[in-house]
Amino acid sequence: MDNTEMTEKLRSIAESVNSGLKDSVLGMIEPRFVSYDPEEGSVTMEFPALEWEKNRYGIMQGGIVATMLDFSGVFAATTCFDNPVTVSLQVSYLRACKIGGTMVCRVLITKPGRSVVHTFARLWEKSAPDKLIATANTVYHAP
Repeated sequence: MDNTEMTEKLRSIAESVNSGLKDSVLGMIEPRFVSYDPEEGSVTMEFPALEWEKNRYGIMQGGIVATMLDFSGVFAATTCFDNPVTVSLQVSYLRACKIGGTMVCRVLITKPGRSVVHTFARLWEKSAPDKLIATANTVYHAP
């Protein structure tokens, strides 16, 4: 599949999640596909940091951060095979995530394979790209 076709495939998946899964966590985090770079082996996604995602301290709940990292990783793994399933997700939380901005997640495919893909994801607030909020090492499997 060429770059244009893959970009359209990823954009279509994001749109279907936003329109068809509004009552699921995936739809509620409102993912937006930004870009696919086949040379770098990366996918970039954005998510609004929404009021409902905050914990009792007024910052984004850690499970939502993990969901953003994992969902973005699935998008990257989709460039290698259809319907990837998460096998392993290791999240490192680096700083608090404030509510109200836009989160950016860039995922690099670190080791593609025929049935397993390893990725590394970085998450930051769009207005502060030099201040990582979290990272994740993930492994996805072709079902």
